[in-house]
Amino acid sequence: MDILVNILASSVGSNTNPNKLANTFVSNGYKGVSNKAIATYIDCLIDAFLISKASRPDLKKMNQEQASLVKIPDSFKKIIVVAHETSLWRNEHGITIMNIYDFLLDKDSLEH
Repeated sequence: MDILVNILASSVGSNTNPNKLANTFVSNGYKGVSNKAIATYIDCLIDAFLISKASRPDLKKMNQEQASLVKIPDSFKKIIVVAHETSLWRNEHGITIMNIYDFLLDKDSLEH
């Protein structure tokens, strides 16, 4: 379990899955570690609040949404509201991206 936590900590910010992790164990000389065992250990770590899943926005979906807004030739404010936590920001096309909490709870969210 310690080795798994160390591997997970060293791969923060990288996409990973039980298959990749099992292969890492095998390449480091640990034989017989299955992806099912890794998945079970990860679930235990999540249940114990030692780690959490980080969801990333689907980049392809985000690009599709932005592309459709960029094609609209008007001067109205363009906003994308996302479910994951992110700071409010504007992309190179002037489209504002904000999380759902800011959108719903900040009465001035549309003024930013």
